[in-house]
Amino acid sequence: MKRSIMFAMGLLVFSTLVASATIIHVPGDYPTIQQGIDAASPDDTVLVAPATYHENIQMAEGVNLIGSGMDNTIIDGGGLNDVIKALNIN
Repeated sequence: MKRSIMFAMGLLVFSTLVASATIIHVPGDYPTIQQGIDAASPDDTVLVAPATYHENIQMAEGVNLIGSGMDNTIIDGGGLNDVIKALNIN
């Protein structure tokens, strides 16, 4: 009985954490990937639609970035530095 109660409490906490995460769509919610990342909170996901994006990106701690495949989602940084920077990110 005690084990069942602990499992139920753990499941409730886990489902609350998962429910609080947001999916941000680029370009649907924000026109650029960086704007989507800047609007995201830890555990949020920035989901990038197929297209070519002309920008350089600075990742944020705890934000998930998902494209639509390397042949479909292209980030063109214009030859300037690193296209995606993840400095001091775990």
